[in-house]
Amino acid sequence: MNKGKKKYKRFGGGYFYERPDQGIRNFIGFINGMLLIVSLSFISASFNSNQVSDEIVVQAQEVVEIVEVVEQEPVIEQEKEPTIEEYISEVFGEYAEQALKIATYESGLKPETVGDTNIMLYDSKWDEMVGDSIGAFQIRTGGNGWNRARANGLSAEEFRTKLKDFKYNVDYAKTIFDQAGNWSPWYLCSQRTGI
Repeated sequence: MNKGKKKYKRFGGGYFYERPDQGIRNFIGFINGMLLIVSLSFISASFNSNQVSDEIVVQAQEVVEIVEVVEQEPVIEQEKEPTIEEYISEVFGEYAEQALKIATYESGLKPETVGDTNIMLYDSKWDEMVGDSIGAFQIRTGGNGWNRARANGLSAEEFRTKLKDFKYNVDYAKTIFDQAGNWSPWYLCSQRTGI
């Protein structure tokens, strides 16, 4: 009864048979169906790509408008922070060259430099150690019978912290220089640098 027919199982169960000539027809139908699907996909993609293309154009125009607005805003330049060398030159004016030699010899122009820790003394009045030299110009925090930190209304630790700020250190060094009228507070250094 089913001679020459191929047997296929259906998805829903059961079996169906097809004649040999139906297999070719089914194959051609399958190819036609695939071509139809591919054609519809291209048409859909073409329609979608036009939409996407329009959206890209709109977004590109928005970006151009934003860039134009940014370009129109005035550019505010921040004031450049001076280097330690520039600041010393500015503060010491005609004595800048000598001041740079002193600071270079004393600290290598390094604001965090701490020296003279071997000659520190205990200040019993304020219960703190003083005598170390801090910063670019190696300004001493105190000595035997004097406490520079307290004279400035600061603890020794607060004074050390401020002296590590190169601007404060340079300004303070200029005050010492002006009071002395020369480099005598840096006597040894001035001798070694030939000032």
